[in-house]
Amino acid sequence: MKSDRSLGLLLGLVLCIVAVLGNVRRADPHLVNVFPDAASMVVAPLVVFAVGRYRRQSGESSEAVRIFSARVGCVAGAAFAVGLGGFTLYRMPHATIVAFASLTAFFSTFVLCCLAGLMAGHRRLAAV
Repeated sequence: MKSDRSLGLLLGLVLCIVAVLGNVRRADPHLVNVFPDAASMVVAPLVVFAVGRYRRQSGESSEAVRIFSARVGCVAGAAFAVGLGGFTLYRMPHATIVAFASLTAFFSTFVLCCLAGLMAGHRRLAAV
């Protein structure tokens, strides 16, 4: 359980750094993007899918993989929301915008990680 939280924290910090650097690179003072490019949106689900798939192939149940992905997604989303909220507060100090950016960062990261864990929990992936 401890490794789930530390992976989530590390993943949230990486997402925050990527989002802040992407927003700074764009240099638009009137806009803060949660995911400034497509690559930053794919980072969290790919990491959760790879680790969840490894755990599933190591003998863990699909329920354990889904619980793992929910824990990682919750911690990563919280870390990402706090970091992006701080950056948004620095960039555009308005409470509504900060709350919207933080909630969007949390829920999008949580949902993407949970979906990746759901896919990783299957015994085998079959192409149609």
